[in-house]
Amino acid sequence: MKRVTLSFERDFPILLHLWKFKVGTTHGLWKFLNKGSTLHAFYKRLNRLEKAKFIECNYSKSGNLAIWQLAANGYDCIDHHLPDKLSGDGARPPDAYPNSNSKL
Repeated sequence: MKRVTLSFERDFPILLHLWKFKVGTTHGLWKFLNKGSTLHAFYKRLNRLEKAKFIECNYSKSGNLAIWQLAANGYDCIDHHLPDKLSGDGARPPDAYPNSNSKL
């Protein structure tokens, strides 16, 4: 598997935004986080982050709206940048506990 290098200026804001707001559409993330890139280039970056398992993509029932969310690997990358009161297991996404029987 090809290793992905995260850019603090380009990728960290995406991961942090998904942690803070839980989900985002491709267009919404691009509008909020765009730093001069085209929508297509931004979408390709989201796909690279998804292939590296930092974020996950789900589609609406109609299949035409991509919904992005933070994956456990993405959380691990930003955990040490979160305020102390928010870091740790309580701030982890529910899928980060594969053996847990509780549903949030």
